[in-house]
Amino acid sequence: MAPSQVKLELTETVMLNSAVHLEMIKKLKDLGVMIAIDDFGTGYASFTYLLDIRPDVIKIDQSFIRKLAQVDKPDRDNERIVASMLTLARQLGISTVAEGVETVPQLQWLQQHGCDYIQGYLLGKPMPFVEFEKVVKYSTSVSGSMESQENIL
Repeated sequence: MAPSQVKLELTETVMLNSAVHLEMIKKLKDLGVMIAIDDFGTGYASFTYLLDIRPDVIKIDQSFIRKLAQVDKPDRDNERIVASMLTLARQLGISTVAEGVETVPQLQWLQQHGCDYIQGYLLGKPMPFVEFEKVVKYSTSVSGSMESQENIL
């Protein structure tokens, strides 16, 4: 398997544990392994990690996504933070994934603000592999290929 076919997801806290971890991550990145920072925004990582590691993806933690597009109790500060994360990632050439998307208004907000990908219950809940296979086979037979479904946003 080529290193470019591997995506390593790391939480911010893993990067903080030691300089040894940071060097190892840099070496993997230099080999072509894709790096994703999971639960972005919840740890204590410095923005310098974005420059040092140059991750391919940041996954914005669901604790931020959960508060998006709430009609009854909008959290404008949270929305500003998520919008800033998306803008920063875009300017640095880093793809974004919003974790924990559960509602259509959240999806619409993320679309309007340039999020690249989503994951969460809006797309589907966890399921046994056998059930997942059935969904994929059905989707493939209906659409002819999975390519059109690769990027929901």
